[in-house]
Amino acid sequence: MKDMNSTAQGGTDQQASGGIPDGRCIAIVGMNGVGKSNFGRSLASKLQMKRIDTDVEFRKRHGKEEGYIRLHGWAAFRKMEEEIVFRSLLPGHVVILGGGSVESPDVRKALREKATVLWLQAGRKRVQKHLKAAKVQRPEFAKGLMSATVKVLLQERTPLYGEVAHFAIQPRVRFSEQIPVALGFLRTKQFPGAARRARNDVR
Repeated sequence: MKDMNSTAQGGTDQQASGGIPDGRCIAIVGMNGVGKSNFGRSLASKLQMKRIDTDVEFRKRHGKEEGYIRLHGWAAFRKMEEEIVFRSLLPGHVVILGGGSVESPDVRKALREKATVLWLQAGRKRVQKHLKAAKVQRPEFAKGLMSATVKVLLQERTPLYGEVAHFAIQPRVRFSEQIPVALGFLRTKQFPGAARRARNDVR
């Protein structure tokens, strides 16, 4: 895996809660099963910010993803997911996105415009282990959790996460260290829009 290569370009006004440009939220992206929900909950608590989980918001409005997809199809699901993401990218919030939401070009555009994006990384073995232990079934794996499916999705999504991410929390960072690492970045770095870009290969 390559080291993260990122460049800061200029500065911007920051919120007192820790390096977040005014008018932006913190968005958390990453593959299904990497621990985004727990990470987002802890980060929001540390920063005293409100939290929105777009998967939870979808289930509140439309029920379980698998059932919605069975009735309406994947395209309709992604469209509803887009709308929920757009409504959720609110200033002063920590927003946790579903693993596949970055597949939408419009979602990626909205993230570049409205969010400071943290990418929670994990390799294939760790993703598969966490998905097996998860209580909530992900629609991508409705037909079974196959290693080949995880590998393909990681290959497809990794460059998309990298496209929108300002900072990557790499797989070698222990769970207990993820929040301190994220806070260190948010409190010490200044950047306008998408000036900082994470460039990491995840295998």
